[in-house]
Amino acid sequence: METLFDTIIERFLYKVEKDRSFFNYYKINDSESLEIVKKRAMNYLSEAVSVFKLKSNINYLLFEYNDDKTGFKNELTDDEIYIIVGLMYEIHLKRDLLLLKVMSERYAPADLKIFSPANERNSFLNLVSSVEKENEILLDTYNARDRLDGSQRILNYSS
Repeated sequence: METLFDTIIERFLYKVEKDRSFFNYYKINDSESLEIVKKRAMNYLSEAVSVFKLKSNINYLLFEYNDDKTGFKNELTDDEIYIIVGLMYEIHLKRDLLLLKVMSERYAPADLKIFSPANERNSFLNLVSSVEKENEILLDTYNARDRLDGSQRILNYSS
């Protein structure tokens, strides 16, 4: 059985549904907007899978594309999809973090107080940090368990 990209993307869109800036585009109808959103989400998915492969001890063949390139040949577990969506969310937030850094370099501190109160910036930075930590914990937990049955992996020191 396979895992379609749309399944993962739908879960990601549900996670960011309150982020109006992700879904709203100026002078574009809803269907065009949804198409742009799905393309952005697909880019996040691609990045998230790369991060997942690099930070986990997973067999890379798990992420082989199916024949029509609409998903993965293999069925991902709910935990794997959850981790990928979390990584996609982190990538999404980090894009905004880059904008915040550019803005803070471009404007003087007095200007920033007008445009973006320090509390909002700090709250956003805390959110990004929190999501990063959560993803690290999820990946560490994933790496310590069998992907299919969830049993704890045990190292055999006798050999």
